[in-house]
Amino acid sequence: MRKIILIISVSLMFLGCKSVSTINREFENINYSDGINRQEAILIAQKHILDSGKKSLDISSATIENSKTWHRLYKELAAQYVADNFWIVRFGAKIGTNDWQNGLLLAYRYYVVVDKKTGNIVKEEEGLQDTL
Repeated sequence: MRKIILIISVSLMFLGCKSVSTINREFENINYSDGINRQEAILIAQKHILDSGKKSLDISSATIENSKTWHRLYKELAAQYVADNFWIVRFGAKIGTNDWQNGLLLAYRYYVVVDKKTGNIVKEEEGLQDTL
């Protein structure tokens, strides 16, 4: 019975997680000529994180950041990256990295800003979110 529960738990943990080969394959199929949608922005940012070797980041945690939250946390950058023109992709830290202290996860975030027209990465920013 324990083996079955373990197998189910591990399977559920990996549901929704894309493999590196899947990310690479889907990245190759992005059509840049029609602009970049949300899913494409996430793929571009995931591929960038993989290629840059940032192993402490959880690529499966990639989400499009709410621009109001991002603007509140990074006011000095907000004027440069208007949400109408850019996708702000947020990554969290992997469990077991140095971002855990005394059993508590620091609200570490890593942002990749993707241009909606070209797909170019125009900015990367890291930091701790103090709102938790």
